[in-house]
Amino acid sequence: MDKNALEKKLFAHLEKESLVLTPTNVGFALEIDASDAVSLMDELVAEEKLERVSGEGAGATYKRVGHATYETTPGAVSVGRAKSAKALYHLLFNVFIPGLGSLIYGRIFLLLVTAALFWGGIAMIVMFDDWSKLYAIWMLVGAWVISFFGSIYYYAKDPWGAKTDK
Repeated sequence: MDKNALEKKLFAHLEKESLVLTPTNVGFALEIDASDAVSLMDELVAEEKLERVSGEGAGATYKRVGHATYETTPGAVSVGRAKSAKALYHLLFNVFIPGLGSLIYGRIFLLLVTAALFWGGIAMIVMFDDWSKLYAIWMLVGAWVISFFGSIYYYAKDPWGAKTDK
């Protein structure tokens, strides 16, 4: 592709969606190498269609002249930190072993309710006679159901953990 075609494709892309103008991002959006994106963006700076905000080479950040585009503060990171999947792991642990996720991730109330039902069911299996043990099965199933739906509650309440952008 020639320079004019890449320039048109870049500006058409910028009209549709926001893009932090770095050579890496532009190279990805235009499906070209980052070094080619550096030379393209330097040519656009020379033509005064782009303005360099900070950095140089592949680490430079640019903005469009005369357009409101997203730009980063010089020296700042344009992408936030990865979010935690703590609530998802809590849910998965509790699906397979009721109460394990609550124990690991510190959901004490859910752990206490699940443990009470689970150990109550185990005690009923050990102490009671034949047909009374059916109630123990209900308690064990109840422990799993409460553990599972309690985990879903915590997952729905906070699906990716607390934000810790610094």
